[in-house]
Amino acid sequence: MSEEATETVIEGGETNTQAKTFLPPEEYERRLESQGRDLRLQRQQIRELQAAIENKGAQPQTKAEREAMPNEDEDPIAFIKYAKKRILEWDANETQAEEQVRRQNEQHAQQAQIARRMEEFESDFRADHPDYDKAAAHFRVTLGEELKEAGFSGDELNGKLTLDLISIVSRAIRAGKDPAKVLYDLAKKRGFGTSNDKDPKLETIAKAQAAGKSLSTAGGRGGDGEVTYEYVNSLPRGKERDEAFKKLRAQERKRA
Repeated sequence: MSEEATETVIEGGETNTQAKTFLPPEEYERRLESQGRDLRLQRQQIRELQAAIENKGAQPQTKAEREAMPNEDEDPIAFIKYAKKRILEWDANETQAEEQVRRQNEQHAQQAQIARRMEEFESDFRADHPDYDKAAAHFRVTLGEELKEAGFSGDELNGKLTLDLISIVSRAIRAGKDPAKVLYDLAKKRGFGTSNDKDPKLETIAKAQAAGKSLSTAGGRGGDGEVTYEYVNSLPRGKERDEAFKKLRAQERKRA
C-alpha cells in the first residue's frame, strides 16, 4: 500500500493542499535492483563488444575514426550501437576479402598449370637452342622496361609483367604454337643476339631460368616479410590465420 504526504501549493493567492504518492519500500528496492541488473548487463555487453573488436583487429585506425567512436562511460548506448555496426562492417569486409582470396587461389592455380606446361615446352626447346634462357631473360627485361616507361613500378610492375608473360604463353598454347619458340622469336625482335647478351642482369635472370624457374612464373612475388592471399588461405582457421590476415589488411591499407 502506498504512503501519502501533503504538499502545499500557492496559486493565485489561494492555498491548495495536494497529496504526493511515494513508492512502498519493497517496490523501490525492486526497481533499484532492476536498474542495477540492467547496468551490469550493459557493462558486460560493452566488454564483449570491446573484446570482439580487438580480436578482429577492427579498432579505429585513423584519428577521424577514433574521434567518431562514442565514449562507453559517457554514452554507453551510443557506444553499443557503434560497436555493433563496426563489427558488422568488418565481417562484411572480411567476407569480401575471403572471396578475393578464393579468386586469387583460382588465378594462382591457373597460372601454376600454365607454368607446368611452359616448363615442358622450355625444356624441349632448350635442348635445340642452348641460348634460350638468355633469350627469355632478354625478353623479360625489355618487356619490364617498356612497362616502366608506361608508368608501372614496384609490385604493380611485377604483377603486370607476370600477367603479360602468362598471357603470351597461354595464347600461344591455345593457338597450337610452341610458347618457348614464340618468346624466343619475340626476344630476337627486341634485339636479342646483340651485345646486350653480355648484360650481367640478363646473366642472373638466365641462370634462374636454367635452374628450373619458368618464365611464366617469374616476377610478382611479394617482398621479404610480406603476406600474400595465397599464404593466408593456406593456413588453418585459428589465431595464426587471423594474425596473417591482419597483416595482409595492414599491407593493403599502406598501399592504398
